Parts: sequence; C-alpha cells; structure tokens
Amino acid sequence: MKKETSKTDWAGLTRDIENLLRLKTSPIAYKRLEKAKEMDTIPEVTPLDRRATFCQVPALVRTMGLTVGATRDNFGERCARINGLAPTTKSQVAWEVDAFATTWFADAEEARKQMAAYPLVPFSEAAVLAPLASGNLR
Repeated sequence: MKKETSKTDWAGLTRDIENLLRLKTSPIAYKRLEKAKEMDTIPEVTPLDRRATFCQVPALVRTMGLTVGATRDNFGERCARINGLAPTTKSQVAWEVDAFATTWFADAEEARKQMAAYPLVPFSEAAVLAPLASGNLR
C-alpha cells in the first residue's frame, strides 16, 4: 500500500500568519543622527522635552503619530547606551553586570556573558522616530 504524503499549503499558512499578526498601529521609522542639530532639518520633528525610557518613544510615535527627536539627556544611562546615544564604558557594563546578576541572571558570570553577546550600536548624538508613512525620515 502506497503511503500518502501531505502537501503543505504555504499560501494558506501565509494568510493565517498575516491574519494572526495584524498590527494595531502603523510601523515606525527610526533614524540615528550623528549630530543633534540635524534634528532641525527633519520636517515636523518634536524634540522630547522630558526624561523617559527609550521604549516610551516608539509608543508615543505609534499612538500619537508624532515625529519625535531625542538625545542622551532624555534617557537613563542604559537606555541611552543600548540605543547608541551614550558610549559604552567599562564602568557602565560593570554596573549592569552587577544589577543583572541579582535580577535577570543566576550570577555575575552569566550576566557578563549576556552583556558580551549584545551588539554595540555606534555612538550618535540623537535619534528620531516617526510614523513610517509620514515620509519624514528620508
């Protein structure tokens, strides 16, 4: 007796995935600027006027539709560093290793391994996020 092989319905699976991952907000664009003064050349940019966590900025852009510019001064050390708005220093990495060793990892060695695996984002003075459809970040 010949065994039947089933064929995968890739088109159907693709439709299912698209339906399951429907976005509730529009995609955003993210641009890092070498110099903060470059923000002045971006249409409709609103400089962030308070301290925040970096993850609040994409939420602001997605929900309010604003083009938001931010610099190192808007974020805590870790948020700024992992987004390239502050240089990575040995003292900052040591602080994170100590903090993460007691919260996210079993010990300092595991935290150090994780930190070593992080890609380093090159330093820049500012970042701007905008709704992708706005075309403000060309």
